[in-house]
Amino acid sequence: MDWKNRIFVATSKQVETEFGIIVKAENSIANSHIESVRYGQGVIGGIFNYGDVYVESAAKGEDLIFVAIESPKMRANQIQDQIRYYRSLHNMNHNVSMK
Repeated sequence: MDWKNRIFVATSKQVETEFGIIVKAENSIANSHIESVRYGQGVIGGIFNYGDVYVESAAKGEDLIFVAIESPKMRANQIQDQIRYYRSLHNMNHNVSMK
């Protein structure tokens, strides 16, 4: 039996996963370091709307994979929306400081 509990969170600053019930752990990637977000679904996953979301980091070995989650396309889009929001804020602050 696998006694794990997984939580996936996408914020305007980072994407993170928290897991474990007895032993808790967390992995995260800052939005500024995310290179790509993609999702995959097999035939069965397509029927039941489950699949995997891959968040690829600029740092080697720090990718996050959200396995067998519901609505993977929607989740990947939500992560991409947060990244766009982060980058728009960053660009706005950068442009203000240059004036």
